[in-house]
Amino acid sequence: MNSSKATKLQGSTQGDPVLEPVLHSRRIDWRVWLGMALTTLYLTFGIYHVVVDVGWVQFRAQSLESQGNFLEGAFAPLAFLWLVIGYFLQYRTLMENNHNIGLQYMEMRQASEHAAEQARALAASERHTRQASFVKIAELVNNQLGVTAGLLYLANQRTGAELTPDPSSELWSRVAEGDSGVFSRRLIELCYGSAGRRREGYRIFYGTPVRRRYTAEFLATFEGLLAEARESDVSGLLVDALVSGNAHGHLHRTILEYQREAEPDAEPPAPIKQTS
Repeated sequence: MNSSKATKLQGSTQGDPVLEPVLHSRRIDWRVWLGMALTTLYLTFGIYHVVVDVGWVQFRAQSLESQGNFLEGAFAPLAFLWLVIGYFLQYRTLMENNHNIGLQYMEMRQASEHAAEQARALAASERHTRQASFVKIAELVNNQLGVTAGLLYLANQRTGAELTPDPSSELWSRVAEGDSGVFSRRLIELCYGSAGRRREGYRIFYGTPVRRRYTAEFLATFEGLLAEARESDVSGLLVDALVSGNAHGHLHRTILEYQREAEPDAEPPAPIKQTS
């Protein structure tokens, strides 16, 4: 029963890089069998020599010093034999230890690579989650920017600025339908289509306290969106898309341009007309 279990265990562990060396180390090395065979043969011939050639009577009649010298010389070859066998056995043990250390190193390396892959997967998942969250946030913020640009557009209407005759209700309907950049495009058209671009463009954004407030709100909201985009995408693609591929981004750059180009002797902002 035990032999059958051992046979099954040995068969199940064949090819296993960890268990196979352990089971192999439990077997008696062939050098040990060789040493035992040579030792038995040598002792047999030694006893035969003492009994037949020398004789027990004559051997016992020798002095203790002579007997000791005889035994010392007789067992010296056996001692040398087992010294050599022990060296090879120790060498085999060292090789097995090196093999086990190599296996442990490979396992640690594989575990390290697996941990690195998991870390990269987690980072990619986190980045994807962050970008997905940013897309949702950007949609809400774009709507907010569209409303702010619409209020700035209406502030120019109420103060009598020359605007393209397009009913505001139609523009607000387009914002409600998802076109959040319609008012930003209108303001850009107004800036680049007006005469006296430097002074009149500055008035569109900073001509009255109400316009300055809406302009500052637009700038703060858009720059906050840019900061969120930088944290969500280190490659800068989202930032480029917001700045160059978005009406709010173009309006943001236009406002900053008029900030830098504002003349020091610009006329004071006109007062807001009160509507009854």
